[in-house]
Amino acid sequence: MRSRYSAYVTAAIEYLIATTHGSKRSQSSKKEIEQWAKTNSWQRLEVVHTETFTVEFKAYFKDRSSKPQIHHEKSTFVFERGNWFYLDGVFGDEIEKGG
Repeated sequence: MRSRYSAYVTAAIEYLIATTHGSKRSQSSKKEIEQWAKTNSWQRLEVVHTETFTVEFKAYFKDRSSKPQIHHEKSTFVFERGNWFYLDGVFGDEIEKGG
């Protein structure tokens, strides 16, 4: 998770794509990922909770209007061929509902 956050901070788009599970790569375009990474000013990462295949985190950033934001996500990862891959996530209020 920390490496993917760092990739957003540095706009390492190829790394983000490479560490997304193959079954999910077609869901976001390279351009969309790059725009999300570059239009925000990333402040810090807070890892809230981890389990073997999930990481709950809060990524603090300022949007293009310099308004503080928090991206709260519970991400699911899979381990295949000796590597971890991001599979999907539950966001914000859905986490509180038990997602």
